[in-house]
Amino acid sequence: MSDRYAGLGAAIEEAISWGDATFPRETLRSLSVHIRKEARELRRDPTDPHEIADVLMLTFALANKAGVDVVSAFREKLAICKAREWGEPDADGVTEHVR
Repeated sequence: MSDRYAGLGAAIEEAISWGDATFPRETLRSLSVHIRKEARELRRDPTDPHEIADVLMLTFALANKAGVDVVSAFREKLAICKAREWGEPDADGVTEHVR
């Protein structure tokens, strides 16, 4: 893997610290609603690095506020995904696990 993710941990911590100080009234609900809004913007241009960053920053802020250990959750979910059977892509190109 390349070095493009080097420094991500420090950037996340900086964003969370800034967000906590700047938006003290954020809630789990407000963050999840904001993520949905930013995801719609990302859908309009999935190559926009700033929209990708918006979704990531808000997701990490939500996880932090919820007390979620993102690294552990990520690794656990990856293990679940690896063990699943996956179907064919739908009309939008989305591939979901077989239910």
